Amino acid sequence: MSGSRQEYLHSIAERFTLEVLDISQNDISYCVDVFKNLKDAVFLSNLVELNMSKNPLNYKAAVCIKSTISVCTKLEKLNLSHCDLKWGACSLILTGLKTNRMLKSLDISGNDCGNSTKFTLWGELFKANNVIQTLILNNCSLGDLQTREIARNLHLNKSLRALHLSHN
Repeated sequence: MSGSRQEYLHSIAERFTLEVLDISQNDISYCVDVFKNLKDAVFLSNLVELNMSKNPLNYKAAVCIKSTISVCTKLEKLNLSHCDLKWGACSLILTGLKTNRMLKSLDISGNDCGNSTKFTLWGELFKANNVIQTLILNNCSLGDLQTREIARNLHLNKSLRALHLSHN
């Protein structure tokens, strides 16, 4: 994005508050550029809902998403379903979410989040963010060890109302 285009977007941000950003089913280079160049934009700080589902996100994109999440302090709903995320990228994003105290809904279904020896991450997420109400992990290749870790740490989150673990 050129400097003048970024300045234009900043001037737009001064005139409105963006609360929902849906960039699902887009080209990955577009998504990464949006977050790499606009992560400091004023309007992202008011973002409540972010939908990036069905984008082929890689580790580089996960790095951008993690830094964006830190700016989005009001983010309540994050949809990263069916993004071809592997465990490393999922882990990075989940680590970034530990600082978000507003997140109520997380959907990372349809990603390969299961093949790891770092099972404590789920407990760390529940402990750090105890306001998540909906966690959707359908078709994430979660094995017995991961689902046991999730079950073992459910008591850390009294707000959880819906947990989706089908097709694992």
